[in-house]
Amino acid sequence: MLTGFVHFTGVIMRVSPNPMKKYLLSGFLLLAAALPALAALGETEPELEARYGKAAVVKNANDPANYVTRAYSTKDYIIMVTFVDGKSQDEHYASTKPLSEKEISDLLYLNKMGSRWQETLDKVRGEDRKWLLENGDGVAVLQFDGNELDVSTRRFADDQAVRLIYQPPPDLSKLLNPSGQ
Repeated sequence: MLTGFVHFTGVIMRVSPNPMKKYLLSGFLLLAAALPALAALGETEPELEARYGKAAVVKNANDPANYVTRAYSTKDYIIMVTFVDGKSQDEHYASTKPLSEKEISDLLYLNKMGSRWQETLDKVRGEDRKWLLENGDGVAVLQFDGNELDVSTRRFADDQAVRLIYQPPPDLSKLLNPSGQ
């Protein structure tokens, strides 16, 4: 017996008189309402612009031409998103306070790309926490202060590591002796 329909994000779902299904549907709707407020790996710039409005453009002189970085802000986060060939490949979530375990869990869930995150014992720098997707497609790092979570595709993370290794060292002589003498 049909008791009604719920229209949500373009999908029509049948609401069942079964109380358990109603609770599950309510939980799904609450989760779906909370999570889309943030960026997720694989999204495009127009998708994020529709959600947040115009973003600030961030330029990094060392980035390849196919990298575009944008900064978005929400009530709780500043989100730096790097797009590679039009798709989000790196999401950097920064908060003014340490992220709670629930916030970390929600951000990881949002960026799971069809897999499951596993926390590793590997440390990137000292006290950082690190997660890898079981399918190998992503990496996430919570910085030791707990205020910043960086979530990347594995390809992006590997590319960044290679670029750091082969990037020429800065010319320190100009910094140490600005007058050139």
